[in-house]
Amino acid sequence: MTDLAFALHLGNGVYLDSDGNIHHGPAPATVIYEAEFKLPIDPKKAAAALKSVSDTLNGVDKSQKVTNDIIEIYGFVFGTAATFDVSADALLGLLSKIGKVAGAVAPVLLVASFAIDIARVFNLFGGDELTKFDKLVLKRFDAIDAQFDAIAEEIKGINMTKGRVAADLLVAAAIGYVDKLKNSTLTPSQLAAESIKFNTSVSANIAPLLALLDLQSWMTLFDPNKHSQIWGLMQHHLFFLPSGSGGSPVQARLSAEKSTQFDHRLMVPLASYATEAFLVGVRAGAPEYRSTGYLRHELKLFADAIARLAQAMRAEVLALTIYAPKDFDVLLDPAEVIHDFFSLEPITMSPLCSRFPVGALDLRYHDNLFFEAFFTQLFKAEVYGWESSTRKACMDFRWLPPANLTVSHDHNSKFDGYRITNLAECAAAANAQSELDYAELLSVSGYPQLMQLATLLRHESTDPNISQTVQVYTSDLKRVPQPSVEVTIESEPVPLTDKITASARREPQKCTASVYIWTQPIERELPIEYTIKLRTLKSIWRGRWHEPVYSAFQFVHYEPDPADRNFMTMVIDIDPLNRGIALFEHSLIAGHSTTEGPRHADSPPDFKLKAHTFDWWIPIKPPFSLEVPLERTEQQLRGLGRSATTADTTKPRLAADVRPMPDPSARFAKTSDVFFENSFPKLSFLDGTQDWEGEHRELKETDVKLKYHLDWDADRMHITLEADPAARNYVVWVVVEEKLQGGKGNVLHTAIPVPMNGQLTYVPQSFFDAERAAIEKAAKAAAEFNRKYSISTEVGPDDPIVGWLRPGDLATTAGLTKVMALAEQHQPEILREVLAADQSMSSETESY
Repeated sequence: MTDLAFALHLGNGVYLDSDGNIHHGPAPATVIYEAEFKLPIDPKKAAAALKSVSDTLNGVDKSQKVTNDIIEIYGFVFGTAATFDVSADALLGLLSKIGKVAGAVAPVLLVASFAIDIARVFNLFGGDELTKFDKLVLKRFDAIDAQFDAIAEEIKGINMTKGRVAADLLVAAAIGYVDKLKNSTLTPSQLAAESIKFNTSVSANIAPLLALLDLQSWMTLFDPNKHSQIWGLMQHHLFFLPSGSGGSPVQARLSAEKSTQFDHRLMVPLASYATEAFLVGVRAGAPEYRSTGYLRHELKLFADAIARLAQAMRAEVLALTIYAPKDFDVLLDPAEVIHDFFSLEPITMSPLCSRFPVGALDLRYHDNLFFEAFFTQLFKAEVYGWESSTRKACMDFRWLPPANLTVSHDHNSKFDGYRITNLAECAAAANAQSELDYAELLSVSGYPQLMQLATLLRHESTDPNISQTVQVYTSDLKRVPQPSVEVTIESEPVPLTDKITASARREPQKCTASVYIWTQPIERELPIEYTIKLRTLKSIWRGRWHEPVYSAFQFVHYEPDPADRNFMTMVIDIDPLNRGIALFEHSLIAGHSTTEGPRHADSPPDFKLKAHTFDWWIPIKPPFSLEVPLERTEQQLRGLGRSATTADTTKPRLAADVRPMPDPSARFAKTSDVFFENSFPKLSFLDGTQDWEGEHRELKETDVKLKYHLDWDADRMHITLEADPAARNYVVWVVVEEKLQGGKGNVLHTAIPVPMNGQLTYVPQSFFDAERAAIEKAAKAAAEFNRKYSISTEVGPDDPIVGWLRPGDLATTAGLTKVMALAEQHQPEILREVLAADQSMSSETESY
């Protein structure tokens, strides 16, 4: 699964993600939007129907039923299959294209690859021409008067025609503009002229596109006579659900006279096409529009307009049946009940009973004509005893309640029919079924896809949480080992054990790093201002090393916009917990991509930065030893046929036992390829990336010398870092800070961690084994003391000896030292008892 840019909470635990997938439970997305109109039905029922449509549209698991449902609602657009050669795939394209555009546009776009990105979106339109579906819509556009009697022809004709033409012109202009950029060599002045020309075209087409999304453009003269046989007879049971879960249904009354009514059928394809064309124009004209705020207000206008159209479908078009218990308190005719011929005792409801139609209707398309052939076939089947479906679209016209029946008598005690006794149960069953049918109708109507499109527009109107203009290439890390020296190392104090020492070999490393960065392309109308910095972060916490995570310093997230809760605003917190994460920072250069010539920056003389440093202690296991050069042993093993394996280098590996995961607030550079085998360290004289298993030891906060050189020519930047050979190991971050222009002036950081592995110490495995055994011995004694102490007294959270203990404390030398010191201070007798027992056990073991 791709990284999800956003998800929309439709209500009741049902989520629609940016790729068009349905989740029954929170989707793993960066930001969650709340639908302004929640799903009004049970989440399990909605999720099943929505997922079936989602899987069909995405090609995961095509359902013939979903295809047929879409054909039933939108088939009128195409006329007959014989006339227009309509295929199921063309019909599915009606809704699938919306989700595909959202999935293509939603991920943060890097300006350097925008032409490829635009090409992907163009392909969703069928390449350089409209898809088969769009062509069919346009063919039907000139012959829609039979289905749409416009009460205001001048509004409808002008808005629909101009809007469709504007969309066509915008897509064609975008295709021509991008082709020219890709296939022509233009001077900066020519590029600027083409950009101005195209963006002028985008601006000129916004008004007609927005007019196409106006509710008034889709108001038609509605003829109630065309709905008298279905809607007219069911209107006391038909309701709209405009308010979402917990809201009151609104009765769907059929007007007595012709009136203006909202009609969604051509709205869904044409409004979505117009919106997608606008998105293509914005992205082609200003790829970094989220960073610069280009047309941000217009994006919000489009989002609100699409949401209003979707809501109008729920509030005025899509209806379901709702029954009350009293609706089943009716006298049933004997023909409606299967009964004993002689005693007249009821057995069950007759399949011919038509008293309780249940389901959901599209009150624009599901008219008398739509059901005419169905009812003709149904009546014939019932007369001749043929098998025939009682369902058409999402309605069951012969729905049978789970009725408990009883014989009814009139006031003269004469048999007059049957009555239902479990009224509430029947009403509940009818409403449960209609919710399922409504979920199916809602799913294929285009409503979810319009809400997805509206959410995409809202998301595109926010600041990006990942830079659109900064592209970081693989950092080139190199190290050259210097002459090694023999040193004596010792462990931290371990209770109950003498100091553990060993001879080791320490090897300084001459480290360099190269970082390659692309910034915003030159000659942009709205240039982005950058500040390039070096920054170090706190890594030593309570005496232990924790890999630095940049999001602990700059935390980027989204919150509902106080001015409009349907939109989000990006919030950036610097060190949100005020823990003093930053140790040091230094600015290298500031400015924007320019054609004025290359710029340079060099480190001042004796430049130092504060960093948390450590020593790599690398275990040396047989057949390796400190006496024989490690590379020689490795070469011998290779000669014997021992091979190495390729490491996963898609993320920085700053420690073998702690591998940082991708940071949602920082773009990581990939490391270069390395090879390693767990049983021995493979030492490279070229690659500075860690390719060994080791431990962080002798942690210190210190000042380290560092040289840097920066070249910035147009939109290409190259930074080299050279560590002092005397420095130890640390991590420095190269940070590109860019000021976003579209909102509150947020400053977004793109952070690249650069590990400077300047010192390696090779330690015999026997040292680690002895240290581990000592810790286990002390931990065992501390645990036994804790057990005996807990028996002797009531231990609570405020206990001065063990009240502070937490899981894992007995695995650290600091924790063990503390518990032993407190035991000696407060309960020396119990401690001596534990130690004596341990000594006795050790003596017995040695005697064996």
